Formats: sequence, structure tokens, C-alpha cells
Amino acid sequence: MYWDRQVITNRSDYNRSDIVLINKEQRRGIAIDIAVPLLTTFRKPEREKITKDENLAFELKRFWTLEKVDAYALVISAEELDGAEVINGNIAYIDLFLSQCLPLVKTTHAKKYAVKKMRSLTLLTLILSVVCVARCSRILVVFPMPAPSHYILGNAYAKTLAEAGHDVTMVSPFEEKNPPEKGKWRDVVLTGFVKKWETSSEVQFFDLESMNPFLNIPFMNMVGNMVTKDTLAHPNFQKLIESNEQFDVVVLEQFNNDALKVLAYHLQAPLIIFSTIGSNSWVNPLVGNPAPLSYIPESFLKYSSHMTFWERLVNLLFAVAMEVNRQLIFFPTQNKIMKEHFPDAPDLSLLNYNASLVLVNSHESTNQAVPHVPSMIDIGGYHVSPPKELPKELKEFMNNAKEGVVYFSMGSNIKPSQMSDKIRDAILKSFGKIKQKVLWKWDEDTLPGKPENVKLSKWFPQQDILAHPNTKLFITHGGLLSTIETVYHGVPVLALPVFGDQKMNAARAVENGVGISLAFSQITEETLGGALHSLLHDPKYRETAKWRSSIMHDRPIKPKDLAVYWTEFVIRHKGAPHLRVAGLDLSWYQYLLIDVIAFLAVASVLVVVLLSVLVKKICCSGKSNKKTQEKLSKIRQKIYIQFYLCLTLLTVIRHLWWKQASAKKYIVRKMRSSVLIALILSVVCAARSSRILVVFPVTAPSHYFLGNALAKTLAEAGHDVTMVSPYEEKNPPKNGTWRDVVLTNLMEKSAGEDAFHKFCSMKLNLFDLESMNPFLNIPFMNKVGDMIIQETMAHPNFQNLIKSNEHFDVVILEQFNDDALKVLAYHFQAPLILFSTIGCNSWVNPLVGNPAPPSYIPEVFLKYSSHMTFWERLVNLLFVVATEMNRHLIFFPAQNKFIKEYFPDAPDLSVLNYNVSLVLVNSHESTNHPVPHVPSMIDIGGYHVSPPKELPKDLKEFMDNATDGVVYFSMGSNIKPSQMSDKIRDAILKCLGKIKQKVLWKWDEDTFPGKPDNVKLSKWFPQQDILAHPNIKVFITHGGLLSTIETVYHGVPVLTLPVFGDQKMNAARAVENGIGLSVVFSQISEESFGSALHKLLHDPKYRETAKWRSRIMQDRPVKPKDLAVYWTEFVIRHKGAPHLRVAGLDLHWYQYLLIDVITFLLVTSIIGVIVLSVLFKKICCSGKHKEKLKKS
Repeated sequence: MYWDRQVITNRSDYNRSDIVLINKEQRRGIAIDIAVPLLTTFRKPEREKITKDENLAFELKRFWTLEKVDAYALVISAEELDGAEVINGNIAYIDLFLSQCLPLVKTTHAKKYAVKKMRSLTLLTLILSVVCVARCSRILVVFPMPAPSHYILGNAYAKTLAEAGHDVTMVSPFEEKNPPEKGKWRDVVLTGFVKKWETSSEVQFFDLESMNPFLNIPFMNMVGNMVTKDTLAHPNFQKLIESNEQFDVVVLEQFNNDALKVLAYHLQAPLIIFSTIGSNSWVNPLVGNPAPLSYIPESFLKYSSHMTFWERLVNLLFAVAMEVNRQLIFFPTQNKIMKEHFPDAPDLSLLNYNASLVLVNSHESTNQAVPHVPSMIDIGGYHVSPPKELPKELKEFMNNAKEGVVYFSMGSNIKPSQMSDKIRDAILKSFGKIKQKVLWKWDEDTLPGKPENVKLSKWFPQQDILAHPNTKLFITHGGLLSTIETVYHGVPVLALPVFGDQKMNAARAVENGVGISLAFSQITEETLGGALHSLLHDPKYRETAKWRSSIMHDRPIKPKDLAVYWTEFVIRHKGAPHLRVAGLDLSWYQYLLIDVIAFLAVASVLVVVLLSVLVKKICCSGKSNKKTQEKLSKIRQKIYIQFYLCLTLLTVIRHLWWKQASAKKYIVRKMRSSVLIALILSVVCAARSSRILVVFPVTAPSHYFLGNALAKTLAEAGHDVTMVSPYEEKNPPKNGTWRDVVLTNLMEKSAGEDAFHKFCSMKLNLFDLESMNPFLNIPFMNKVGDMIIQETMAHPNFQNLIKSNEHFDVVILEQFNDDALKVLAYHFQAPLILFSTIGCNSWVNPLVGNPAPPSYIPEVFLKYSSHMTFWERLVNLLFVVATEMNRHLIFFPAQNKFIKEYFPDAPDLSVLNYNVSLVLVNSHESTNHPVPHVPSMIDIGGYHVSPPKELPKDLKEFMDNATDGVVYFSMGSNIKPSQMSDKIRDAILKCLGKIKQKVLWKWDEDTFPGKPDNVKLSKWFPQQDILAHPNIKVFITHGGLLSTIETVYHGVPVLTLPVFGDQKMNAARAVENGIGLSVVFSQISEESFGSALHKLLHDPKYRETAKWRSRIMQDRPVKPKDLAVYWTEFVIRHKGAPHLRVAGLDLHWYQYLLIDVITFLLVTSIIGVIVLSVLFKKICCSGKHKEKLKKS
């Protein structure tokens, strides 16, 4: 035991703890630090202590060669802590702490001394308060809308946070009558809001049913401005603002109250936005989330995701009207309201885009599949509670309903008594004709003409009724809460939408097959009766509702837990800035690449003009000799090239989103003919063991590592896995069933003299690729892909598998220029999962309809970060166009030939390419850029990282005895470092010989002339175990994605020397993320290499950032391995998970890009201008004619 002992460290200025306990036998340690700050809060000093102690604990671990060191930061504060309450509530923690600390102290005297010291410092009370506070944050939740449905969502969320032990302050127009038992709860009630809302709103909601949707825009302006103004001016709210309280995070409902974002600025806390009506145009721009208008309808429109031409036209016009209103009318008004109360606050244009996270009240079981950026989290269904027992009378009513019960409710805002007599009578007559009993939420005491089978009440426990097995149908207004609850319980729905988002929710219910929708104003006895009959007697609605219910329940983590986790995540990571997409830092014209496109257009026009002038001059000269004709011919060729380039570009755009009509017919036909397979799948799923085919055909160890790790994980989960690859697994998993289909001699077969074959057989000097023009990667990768397909499909072992007529439940294929292998899913009649080894990229994005704006998402083979200059965005766009041209005009046709050669009856690749159920992506925001993902794309980056194992004895001694640390140097599994030039090798050797640190260098030969004494060589090192060692200071790497992930996982700064492929982009990311530096390999010199190495070894910011990134990678609600297994099984369970497919995949390219709609608007506008011009001309001419007549 040491008191106030100094520890020698260069990791931080902080070098001592108040108490250090060391147990050498158990190799454990505990560092305890105490502070009594002169503040009313311990949060700031606590955070500082934790950060410092992490560095100190690391040093203690290294110095004492310990396996584990725990750091406790104890802070005494006067922040609303009651000593007796703290002690009484946490006696168990005292025992826990003593059980951990005191066994480390050996002698009885020392134990007594330790206890005495602890008591004298009131240590026990301090520990309890720290643990309480370490898990308890102060959270401000603001839901100012005076509408019960909004409050239900906000209240459920706030209560969940309080139940998790947090200190929650809830600002709303309602008071919580049953505050949570755990945590802390405080209401700041906006008194008078509800009454004002009820009295000021003279419009009956049924009158809004026929209102033009465009009129919702000024209506919502009025509502938003009123709520914002009244909230900011409310005395209770003003009291809260003036209290100077500190909050760790502000959670604000986003509902036309943008000025309230000033709270996050005022309280200096991260901002979380809560969207009560799902993902929409109010929140998407705030976090840079793309939402294509071709298949994502606006909230106030009654359209499904599959819109007609006219619906897409209206949707575009509505979106434009909304944006114009927001920028020119609504935001300026909100800004003005904000400045009245916070005159020193920044402009709303800044505050609006400072959100750390958006919690979205949606889920794919109820909402359409749409893209989300990483800072958008779906938690739809979190408010649904476990069913409680019904009141006695209601329970008897439902239990005795032999034919079942129909539940009818129009929500908490609409008063059903205000509907017209005609519609009410039609409803009553329809109810009187059915055999089922009816529960009707009615707002008055009487209802003339009520049938005997109808029971009325002003309130019903809706969720408990929907959970009752006798509930056959839910008649609803289509509110999002009601929609979620009916899907959660698997009850068919009859939607009678009136206003707001209800019409769109109703359209979704119809599209999802869980119900029918009727226009409220058109309800008659016939229409309502027909809908009731269909829903009550056609089993397809109930079956679909039950399937949707199973999807909502089938989640890797409960939505309530997800809401708590992500709220705490934002607090832990100080606003989680790594989730912010780079697109938010671009101007609108940069984001849309308008400046780049304009530059290309102007440049093209100038070229055409110059060529035309030249042609004219030559033609006018009258010289028609042979030399002149040759010049003319060359000029014509240049013009033709320009022309064909334009045509080719149009062709590429066409192919980008092209889907044959036959593809849709094929998919429908296959779905109808697969009933038997679906049954087999369900039986297999019940057995919890599935047959999985994993295909990783690339002849590169790094690719195999990933495929093997995934396949092994699935086998360990109990599945029957068949692995197709060029390698054989020497240590098959103990659980499940494992089989290798080895593509033997694949690497030897590709041996040849040209650079391509040398690359495939791993005999090429890869350093030669370092200076290759990135555009040349396109034809090079074509050859790689064609070779992979040709050798794989023709291989005897592969052919034996194909001809075996085996059954597989799912096919997992590495997506790496091997598109023809997607035919395996068709051949085995199984869902297809793609695996992207190099993260989210242009090879996989189009296959699942994932948007990837080239304005901030660089292509894989370019060395750009997410913040590109103008010229970089220009090159990136050209590379995207060149890649798409190549794929659709060259590569896909070649791949299609392979399919037809070996599978002559298979559909065209244009069909197979877009029949993907899921994409497992080897990426994570800790290492990769934050980019949009459609729901069928799942990040599992880091899943291959294993827990560190003990190092070999000699290596362990080498690293343990490195008092100044170790530098690890590896260029990966493909690059041979012995092939680097003598000049570069000598420069590296001189630099490594000058540093104090020891060096481990992965070297591929037995000898190394001039090797310094501090360098240890080996042809192989256990890389992950080395990176996990506390003495590692820097990792020098080629920048492969696996190495990048592993170095971030273990928090080690990195010096990248990229050579080819995606390595340059990975290096750019590492620099942008602040975890390392990069040196161009061909430009390595003693100065450049030595300077970079010196910075990484002595500037603590790189290590601190690497450690923070490491914490992010490991701070996940579900481990990536478990996530990979879960989603694979999910696809099997849900028969390919078609609900994850975005509607954009069903559109032609011109429909997706709204080219047809925009063309129609342009043509219409031009015709309109021409007509007006003609009319104006005629009026003017007639006026002049009359004037002449008068004069004459």
C-alpha cells in the first residue's frame, strides 16, 4: 500500500494517486484518488480525475507488470447529496469495494490501518456518492407540445432514464402523477398550456381531414411559434434558466420548436433531438441524413413509399415549399423569438446543426426502410409496456367475447362526438351487423342509437386491450403511437386518418399489409362494412400483422435499453463528435456538387466552342488539301469524343438505377413459388441450427482472416458452416459443424509473367503499385475479379458442391469484384448476405440502394479524407463516373458471361445483383467516416479482434523489459518488406537505430544487413497480442483495414506507409481521426520518417486520441461478433427480411433521380413562359393597334 506515491510517467502531468494498492501475487492493482473541489458540482473534476487516472493506471500496469489496474476517482461535493440517503441506499457497494480492496492488503495491521484511513477520510461515503454519480447524470428533457400523445412519448423516455438511475428534469405542460421510484425526478410544468391550447384551437380536427396538405405549412408555423414563445416566456421555465444549474445533456423534442435548441448552448451541454413522428424533413437536414424524395414521402402527404408519377411530383413540390418556408419564414421567426430571451446566443443557423444524436420513434416493422446516418437511432416501440391485468368489468367483457372484440379509438386529441351524424350513423349500423363485441372510446356519456354489442368509455387501457388474445381488430385514426402498438401486438388495423401524419401512417399500414384505410369523409355503411368484413374474415391481414409483430420483437437490444445506452453514450463521449457526417460542413452547392458540375459543364462548353472556332477558320480558309482534311478529321474525332462522353455519362446514369421490368416479375414469381422453402426455413430455425454457405474466394490472407473469423463465429453459435476459400482451416471450431471446400492451387494457377498474374499469385513487388494512377485500378480490378470467378467456378471442388444438390439456409458472399457468384443464392434458393471487407463502398451501395454523396464520401482507391477540397471532389466525381461506366459497360457483362456459362438457366446479373437481403460491413465509426446506411447494412467492424493471449516467452521478455516501450512495424500479410528499395530501407533503419524504444519488425527474409541492436526480426508476429501489450508505443503499418481496426481497438498511435488499394484512404482517415501520421512511401527519407516517428512517440495527443477512439470501438450495445450472428439468423428467421429493402430499388434510374418529374416541370415552365410571352405580345400589339386607330 502506498500513500501519495509518485509514479514516473511521461503520459501526463499527473503522476500520483492518494492511495495505491498492489497485489504482486494476483497481479492486480487499485489506484484511488480524492478531490475536494471548490465547486458546487463534482462532475468536471470527476471527469478530469478519470481521464488522468486512466493514464496513471496504464503506467502502474506497465511498471508492476500487472494484469489489471482499477482506478477510482473520489470527489467530495455539495451537489444535492444527502449522506444518510447515500449510505442507506448503497450498503451493498461498501461490501463490494472492501471485498476488492482489502484482500490486496496482506497483514492484519495493514488492513486495520487501511480501514482507519478510509474512515478518517469518510472514504466509504465518498465511494458511494461517486458510484451513484458515476452512473447518474443530470438530464434535461423538454417536450413542450400540449398534446397527450407527445407527452406519452417524452414521459416514457424520461422515466426510462430515471429508472436507469439518472437525475431527470422534465419540462412539459403535464405533471407526472406517478414519478419513478429509482433515480431522481423533477417536473417543470408549463402550467396553462393545455387550457390555452384547447381554447385557442377553435377548429375541429375532423374539419382538417379535407384540408389541402400545403396549408399544413403555415398552420404548423403558427403552432411552432406559439409553443416556442410561450415556453421561453413561461415563469417556471425562466426560473429553470436563471438557476444556473448544470446538465450533462439536453433532450429536446423536435416539433417546430427549433429556437429551443438554444438550451444546449446556454447550459453548455450536448443536444439530443427526439423525433416523435419518425424520420422526416424536420430532422434529416439537421444531421445531414439523405432522404431521396423519389420514394420517401413528406409526413403530411398520404403516400406510400411506392409513389406514382403525380405523387412524386407533388412530393417534390411539397418538399421545396417546406424548405423555402423554413429558410425564409419559419427559421427567421424562431431566431427572433430566441434572441428576445438569449440575445448573446449564436444564430439559429449555427445551433440548428449542433445535434449530437437523434432518437427516432420508428422501426422497420412499422415504418418504411430508409437510410440513416450513424447519429440517428431507431427506438420505435420503446413506450410499449408489458400488459397489465384489465379492470374486472372490462376483463369479463373481453373474455366472454366468443367471436372476439373490435377496439375503436380516435386517439387522445380527436373528439369522436364531433363527427357528422351521417358518418356516426354509418359506423353504428356497421357495428350492429357484426358478431364481434366493440369497445369504443367515446368522449361523452351517451351515444344515441348505440347497438347492444358496443361498450363505451371515455378512457380505455389501450395497450392492455390490444394485448388481449380476443382482440380481432383495431379501428384507429392512424396516429403513430397507435400504429406502433397495434403492430407490436399483431392486431390488424382499420385506419380512418384525419390530419397530420395520420394519412401517411395509414398508407404505410396498407402497404405493409397489416390493414385497410378509409378516407374519413367518405365513410358509408357499405365502405365501412366491406372493410370490416375483409379484416375480420381474411386471415392474410392477421398473419401479416403477426409477422410484423415478430419483427418488432426480434431486436438485438430492447428499444428502451437502446434509448438509455445512446443517451449515456453521448454523455460519456462528450457529445460524440465522431458521429457527425462531413456533409454538414459543406455549403449546399458543395454538397450537391453544383460547383464541380458547373466547372465541368463550362469547361466542356469552352472546349466545344474552341473546337468550333477552329473548324470554322479551317473551313473558311478554303484549303482542301490532304493535310487540311487530316486536321478536320482530328477535330471531328475530338467533337465525337465529347459527344460520346456525354452519351456514355447518360448511359451510366441510366445503368446506375436500372432495373428490368422482368426483374420485378422474376422476384414476384420466385416469392410465390417458395412457400415450401419458407416452411423448411421455419422448421430449421426452430431447431436453432442452420446450414450456412460462406464464400470468400479472394487469394489474399487478409480477406481470408475476415471470412474465417465470421464463419467460425457462426459455427461456434451452433450452425453447420461450409467455408469456400483458397485456404484450409487447421483449427476448426469445437461447436457446430465445420466443412472446408478448398479452392486448391488457386494461387499457383494464376502464375504468369505479366503484372496482373504476378499480383494474383502474390509474386508481384507490390511497392511498384504505390505510384500507380488510381484510375488504372479500375481495369486492374476487372482482371482480378474475372480471374477469381473463372478459377472459382471451374474448380473441381466448387463444381462438386454445385452438383451436390445440397440445401443451404443462407449464402454469405464476400463482395469483392465477384458479382457472378451471387448466382449461388439463386442456385441454392437461399437468401443472400454480402460481406464487404473494405467497409461501405461503391461496390455495395448500389446493390441495396444506399445513398453515398460523392461530395464527402471518397472512393476507396483515392487517398482523400471526408473533407475534400474542390479539386479532390472533382477527381472523386470523375472516379465515380469512370467506375460506374466500367461496371455497367465492361465488368458486369463479362461477369454475366460466366454466369451463363456455368448456370445457363439463371437470371441475368441485373436481377441477381439487387436481390441482396443484408450487407455485413467491416467498418465502424471509430475507424471509418460516419456515412449513411440503409437498414440492411450492418457495421460489424472489429468482430475479428480476439482477446489477447499470452505472448511467447522470448517475445514477452523482450517487451516486458522495454523500459522505453516498443515500436511494432509490419507491412501486412501481402507486402514483402524485403522488396523495398535500399534507399528507403536504409532511411528507416537509421531512424529506428536512433530511438530509445525497442523495435519489432515483421521481416520476410532470414537476414537483414545493418540491423540495429534494438530491432528484433521475425517472419511472423502475433500482431493482436503485441498491440494489446501495455508497452507498445507506436504501430508502423501499411494501413490495411484490419491493421487499422486492430490498432484503434488497442488504442495505439499509428504511422502509416500506404502502398496500394484502400491503404491510402485508410491512412487519410487515421490522420483525419487524429490517431496518427502518414508518410508517402516513395518519399520516405530519414527526415520525413524520423520526424513523424518522433511526433508520435513524444506528443501525447496521438495516444490520447487513439485511446478515446479505442473506447468508442469497445463501447457498443452489442458486441460485433454477436451482431454478426444475430443478423445472419435474423435473415434466416424472416425469410430474407424483405422489409429491410428500400423502395428506391424498385425505381428506374430516372424515377429515382426525379429526372422525369424535373423534366416535366421544366417543359411545363417553358411552355408557360412561351404562352405568357405570346399573350403579352398580343396584348401589347393590340394596344398599339388601338392607339394607331385613335390617332388615325
